[in-house]
Amino acid sequence: MLRVEMNHFRRMIREPVRRSLWLLAAVLLAAGGGAGAADTVPSSIRLANGEWPPFTSAALPGYGSVSQRVSDAFARAGIKVQYQFFPWKRALEEARDGKLDGTLVWAHTADRDADFLYSDPVLVTPYVVFFRKSKPVHWQTLRDLKGLTIGGTLGATPTGEYAELARQGVFRREVADDDELNLRKLAAGHLDAATIEPDVGIYLLKNRLQDIAADIDYDPKPVIVVPNYLLISRKTGGAAELVRRFNLGLAALPAAATVAAPQ
Repeated sequence: MLRVEMNHFRRMIREPVRRSLWLLAAVLLAAGGGAGAADTVPSSIRLANGEWPPFTSAALPGYGSVSQRVSDAFARAGIKVQYQFFPWKRALEEARDGKLDGTLVWAHTADRDADFLYSDPVLVTPYVVFFRKSKPVHWQTLRDLKGLTIGGTLGATPTGEYAELARQGVFRREVADDDELNLRKLAAGHLDAATIEPDVGIYLLKNRLQDIAADIDYDPKPVIVVPNYLLISRKTGGAAELVRRFNLGLAALPAAATVAAPQ
C-alpha cells in the first residue's frame, strides 16, 4: 500500500515538471524561430527608383517625398535603403531579375504577381489630361477622348475603363520615356494630350520646361486613380519578412497627403 502511494506521489511530482519542460522547449523553439527569421532580413536593401519629381528624384533631398516616406518606413524596422535610379521600365526589370531587392512605386498588375510581393498601398495616383491651350481637351466621359493621340509613360500600365478604351482603339495611347518628353511632344503638336499626375506636370513646367509652360494647361478631373505599392522581388532573401516589416513601419508613420507615383 505504501509503495502504491509513493508511486502516485512520484507521478504527481513528475507530471508538472514534464509539462514545465515541454513549455520551456516550446518557448526556446519559438525564440529560435524568431531569430532565424530575423537573420534572413538584411540591415540594408537596394531599391530601383526613377525620376519623377517632386516625388522621386536623385536630385532632391531624401530623393523626393515618396522615396523619403519609403526610407522612413524601413528605418522603423532598422533597415537602411539605398536607391539606384533608372528609367522606369528598366527599374522594374532590374528588380524583376533580382539584381536589386525591389522597386518603388507601382500599380498592381497581374503580370507582376509572379515576380513581386506587394506592400500595403504607399500612396494614390491621380492622372489628369494635359493639353495645349490652343487646342483644349475637356471631357465628361472618357469616350469624349475619342480620336485623340494621348501620351503615356513607358513602363506605366493604365487600368480600368481608360485601359479598355485604349485597347479598343477609341483613342490612341503613345508612350514615351518620361513625362517631360511627353510635355515637349504635346507642346510641339505631336500629341493631342498627355496623362500626367497634376503635381508632377506642374513641377516640370515650373522647374524644367519654363519655355513651354505658358502654352500648357490641364483638365483637373482624373481619368484614372490608382493605388501604388512598393514591390519586393520574390528572389530577395526574406522577401515576405521585408514586406511585413515595411508595412508595420508604414502604418506607424504620420498620415501622408495624397501624393502621386508612376504606375
